[in-house]
Amino acid sequence: MPDAFRHQINSVKRFDLARSRLLKQAELGIHTGWKWARFKRMWMSDNPLCKQCGRLGEEVHHIVPRHVDPNRMYDVTNLMTLCRACHDEVHAQ
Repeated sequence: MPDAFRHQINSVKRFDLARSRLLKQAELGIHTGWKWARFKRMWMSDNPLCKQCGRLGEEVHHIVPRHVDPNRMYDVTNLMTLCRACHDEVHAQ
């Protein structure tokens, strides 16, 4: 098999794997993409502490979940910073 053809097949396989990983993350509600990463970084710099316990925050929590109202994903009135423990506790309820 020619090397150029093998390279094309490998590129397609890598693309399919990356695409399936992104789709899986979207299904799980995991935020992806540069826009969310940039927004989250700005939010965390302005709101570094967990709203529930006061420790250093690690997660940006949507009060109204994205799957309920996707239009509120970047709505600052719908967000709060939580540490990982408090975020897990909120989602366990």
